[in-house]
Amino acid sequence: MREYLRDPEFVRRYDNAVSSLIDEATKQAQKSLSPAILALLDIVSDQAQPASVRVSAARSLLEYGLRFTEFNDILRDLERLEGSCTTTI
Repeated sequence: MREYLRDPEFVRRYDNAVSSLIDEATKQAQKSLSPAILALLDIVSDQAQPASVRVSAARSLLEYGLRFTEFNDILRDLERLEGSCTTTI
């Protein structure tokens, strides 16, 4: 294995393969977001569900909503910073 890791071509191809796997997994996760959110919304609004189940679904929606908001804010800030760095160079 060490011999392979010394080969720049192998390392490049390996990095590309790992990157492709991560990209594909990310795409699959993104595709599942809308159905997952809709399922949680159904549970939250279903009065036949026990209160604990509805609260748990609501908590998940709130937690993930906050995480997505934070993530988007960070991305927006990074893009703004990158833009200001390129204009000052």
